[in-house]
Amino acid sequence: MLIFKCKMCGGDIQATEGATHGTCDFCGTTSTLPKASDERIVNLFNRANQQRQKNDFDKAMANYENILTEDATNAEAHWGVVLCRYGIEYVEDPRSHERIPTCHRVQYESILSDNDYLAALENAPDSYARELYENEAKKISEIQKGILAISNTEEPYDVFICYKETTDGGSRTKDSALAQDIYYQLEKEGYKTFFSRITLEGKLGQQYEPYIFAALNSAKVMLVIGTDPAYFNAVWVRNEWSRFLLLMKKDRSKLLIPCYKDMDAYDIPNELSMFQSQDMGKIGFIQDLIHGIKKVISKSQAEEIKTQSSGATPVFGTAGAGIDGLLKRAFIFLEDGDFKQAGDYCDRVLDIDPENARAYVGLLLAELKIKKEKELSLNEKPLDQLANYQKAVRYSDEAYRNWLEQCNQYILNRIREKEEQENERQRLIAEQQQKEAEERAEQERYTIYNKAVADGKKARRAAEYLKITEAFRSVGNYYDAPTQGEYYYNLYLRTSKKEKSRKFKMTGIIVVIVFLLTVPRFLINEFKYRAEQKKIEAEWQIEQASIEAEKQAKREAKQAQREAFWGEYANTINAEANSEVIKSESHLLLVEDIITFGKYDWVVIDIDIERRRALILSEKIILQDRHYNPNKHVNNMSEIRISWESSYIRSYLNSTFYYGFKENEKMRIVESNEIQDKIFILSKKEALYYLSNINSVRTPLPLNDSVSSVWTLRTTASNSHMVSVESDGAINERGVSAFQYTGIRPAMWISLD
Repeated sequence: MLIFKCKMCGGDIQATEGATHGTCDFCGTTSTLPKASDERIVNLFNRANQQRQKNDFDKAMANYENILTEDATNAEAHWGVVLCRYGIEYVEDPRSHERIPTCHRVQYESILSDNDYLAALENAPDSYARELYENEAKKISEIQKGILAISNTEEPYDVFICYKETTDGGSRTKDSALAQDIYYQLEKEGYKTFFSRITLEGKLGQQYEPYIFAALNSAKVMLVIGTDPAYFNAVWVRNEWSRFLLLMKKDRSKLLIPCYKDMDAYDIPNELSMFQSQDMGKIGFIQDLIHGIKKVISKSQAEEIKTQSSGATPVFGTAGAGIDGLLKRAFIFLEDGDFKQAGDYCDRVLDIDPENARAYVGLLLAELKIKKEKELSLNEKPLDQLANYQKAVRYSDEAYRNWLEQCNQYILNRIREKEEQENERQRLIAEQQQKEAEERAEQERYTIYNKAVADGKKARRAAEYLKITEAFRSVGNYYDAPTQGEYYYNLYLRTSKKEKSRKFKMTGIIVVIVFLLTVPRFLINEFKYRAEQKKIEAEWQIEQASIEAEKQAKREAKQAQREAFWGEYANTINAEANSEVIKSESHLLLVEDIITFGKYDWVVIDIDIERRRALILSEKIILQDRHYNPNKHVNNMSEIRISWESSYIRSYLNSTFYYGFKENEKMRIVESNEIQDKIFILSKKEALYYLSNINSVRTPLPLNDSVSSVWTLRTTASNSHMVSVESDGAINERGVSAFQYTGIRPAMWISLD
């Protein structure tokens, strides 16, 4: 029993050896099966089908062609090449649930005349398999005709910008922003540019191909934008530039320019390495790029491209040989650019036939300085307000009238499209400016708020409290600024009163001192003064000895407690282990000990005796410049689901922060049993336990003035907020926003061995 992958959905088709068709177990579609004599050929087919279903058509085609090198009569391999050449993807119809083909690589050549399709029919194993091939080809042919019909109506493009729009996570790439800047520069220079983010806006994904096909075929230049080698090789990016390379083989006037940034030019795909590339990080890049494009597309060439794409103008006869001759002369003068003579000859025609529509068109062309009748639709302004156009429409027959009206409508559509594009460009610029202004204002409020918090901890004078009050009031309702402002204003009032009272007392003291200094020296008893000084010095020495003795007693008590704790533990293991357990003070830790580990000081908040490890928490609040979760630009707040598992802080602590430790330190860091992280932040439950039992953990100081006095926990308070600990050690159940800069206190288990 052989298992093949379904060409439609990728499900399994079980078939006996020699079977020519089979039915998918998943989608129920009956498909032709390849001629495979061994498991290796089956695997090659399955791999090629999988790559094609992922729209990696070039790799899939290479696998089908490898099969054909071994067996040129394999009909299914020929059919696979056809599906890749035309970029066929099967999607499910939501109403009928039938698998229908969509085309991502349309060709001018009909699929019905494709050589590999004809080879598939010729080598089909039986009439039923041949019928399946024919039915699928007819469906694809109809789709192909529809795409070509739409693409033929598209105005030609000068430049095609090829780039990766989104990351695997769905966010916009840096390539997209760079490509948009280039797009605006090229449009400003007058080049019609295909940029999918704007050009395909408002169109469904399955409707992209007609417009991509038209742009690829008409564009003279393709720019391939990339800031990462993987982006150059992304499926859809590679699909576009590989198709353009095939078109370049037929049209030598086309040019492909790879544009890279933040990467080595040698990392550009081999197929593109033969072309002269441009470094987007180089000064003057855009000027060099536009200069290179101008070499390929001059203004006259661009207009010629547009003229050729607009199609031939219908020619209509007029009565009378004399009139025909005059009209021919008039249109010859038009082609030569002699608009005055052309107008004179058209007037002579109208003297003979005042209702000759084509003579009025000749006058219209002479008025607008247009050389060819078929170029009328390229005029910059609408025609319907011009007298010669109105008379031409009035006196023409139905077919000629329809053509004239189509020319005018084409101009109106082009003007409207340019206006829409300009409006969209202005909207995007305004939106970006608004966003930047909001971010600057938010950053300014954040800086003022945190500076005020830091200054408040150091302030002692009334003037300082007043300045801090004004700072909190200047940021409005930012976070708890109103409450803080009220608090420091009350401090200002109280401190101001105390300073006034102190100033009055100091004035009296100064008066007394001045008086004493003016007393004659013979009134001061020198011996009493020296005796008093000796007495003070003796008392100070006694006090210092007492303090030092108290410190020594505390150290000895702490060491005794340490040796008793760990010695008791060693006795519970065995007598020989005692010398291994009691090593040095750095390994005989107790709760509330302060240790230095890496760049920071840490508080020991728990000890796991059995596993010989200690839980440590940063002594100070650190990492102010990180969001808990930076993705705050969403359309619907109800869509936000903040969690520790998907947070940016978790990723940062277990990568960048972790790699900041030395190798011997990283070897001591033990993964947490509960959340399987090496470095983490406390949960609400853990914080409640340790804050209530260890006083030294309750109110930490920030690492520096730029760090908040509030620190975040990993427990969620709502869809967008995390539970936090305030500066006084209280748990804030409402929490702080996951998109706001707040401090954190990393925690980790370390081995004591």
